[in-house]
Amino acid sequence: MLFPKKTLLQTFIRTYFVGSCFNTRGMQNVGLALCMEPGLRELYPDPDEMQRARRRYVKLYNTHPYWTPLIVGIFLFLEQKIASGVMPASSLPKVKTTTVYTLSAIGDSLFSGSVMVFWSLVAVLFLLQGWHGPALVWGLGAWGGLQLFKVYTFCRGVSEGIGVLHRLRNWNLMDWSGRIKLANGLLMAGVWVVLFPLPLNWLNWSAGAGILGLFALLCLKLLRMRELLLVIFLFVWSLLPGFLEYVSGLSMIYRSNQLGGVMETLVQDVSIINELGLHARPAARIAQEAQKYEAEISFFQDEREIDAKSILDILTLAAPKGSDLRITAQGSDAREALDSICRLFEERFGEDR
Repeated sequence: MLFPKKTLLQTFIRTYFVGSCFNTRGMQNVGLALCMEPGLRELYPDPDEMQRARRRYVKLYNTHPYWTPLIVGIFLFLEQKIASGVMPASSLPKVKTTTVYTLSAIGDSLFSGSVMVFWSLVAVLFLLQGWHGPALVWGLGAWGGLQLFKVYTFCRGVSEGIGVLHRLRNWNLMDWSGRIKLANGLLMAGVWVVLFPLPLNWLNWSAGAGILGLFALLCLKLLRMRELLLVIFLFVWSLLPGFLEYVSGLSMIYRSNQLGGVMETLVQDVSIINELGLHARPAARIAQEAQKYEAEISFFQDEREIDAKSILDILTLAAPKGSDLRITAQGSDAREALDSICRLFEERFGEDR
């Protein structure tokens, strides 16, 4: 029998809630039973047969949620065969186990490890460039493409059953997963290029890359301790800015004593007049310019103080066009530094508008 369109629509919508009743015993089993309910009611009007059919879907079930529409479609196809007597119900558990766990392994690598990372990195690059419109279009387009994929696989599962798995095998999804991961590596390098102030300080860059690489190696070798290593790494990382600020303060005091007194703090108020505000490129230019001087340079906004030599600190301001900032500079070359930073704001950071 063919399922009514209303039943298929109800079933498909329910696949979005497969994880809503996640539990440690059966994982997504309650969600799967919820998805199958409309179709089973069409196939089994007899209460006893209906109860037996329900029991087939309350056992352990867990897979990537993006595969759920396909799997539910396949199960509806198989239930049609069981209801018509073409296929024995006893053969379903083996088919279920093989199908679910095979797709689960592919889904984790393809969706979680590749496609979703690609989706996110492209959006991040758009946002770092200040291209909010393209980022929104990209996000909505990717989300829409995912929904079309779910609809397509659900329909194929209902109409072809297990035969659709041969189609998936011809797509070489694991190979595509590897290709997308390579693309993600290039996109991640692009994020580094946008965020890292230019010209590159190769000593600092190499030291940072080396530390992260060493941390990754330790996590790989000491699997049982990786959570502890992560906590230690984050703890040290959180203390690092305060330590650097302390060292910087001592250095400023030393230079002040060498000059015979307390250095004057210069102050200048500026407004952001470029259309896109302080996105990644202006932040990089400010940090790059500030690093040329020994003076301690800070931005103030709504009682917040951030380091003008840190691109990430500048980005946290999220300052749009029309925002007012206060710049302070203290040091032997404070006047030159302040004038140079203010000039960037006046020139709109080299942007046309």
